Amino acid sequence: MKAIINIAKNNPNCIFWLPMKEYAIYNHIKNDIPKNLIIRVSHPMKNAIFNNGKYKHHCGAITKDYINTFIEKYGKNKICPAYKQKGKCNGCTKCWNSNIDLIAYILH
Repeated sequence: MKAIINIAKNNPNCIFWLPMKEYAIYNHIKNDIPKNLIIRVSHPMKNAIFNNGKYKHHCGAITKDYINTFIEKYGKNKICPAYKQKGKCNGCTKCWNSNIDLIAYILH
């Protein structure tokens, strides 16, 4: 983790994105994360979205039958569009956008 942080610090003109479920590691390094490294803490279970304030950026997997419930709670702009784009980003930058706190990925 320290090596990843150093790479980001040494490349300030590049934005990095890292999903992780290592909650203890995140809590240990959260004060050292440079602004160009977006670490998205992954939710532990599908359709189990948490927002307890511990994690600035987080992500989770949701099922297709949960999409409407998710949209009602969090908004459509927080869903990764890749499931409609053959698994491609196609110009989307939500994952590494520091202004977006939550991203949901549709299980396929």
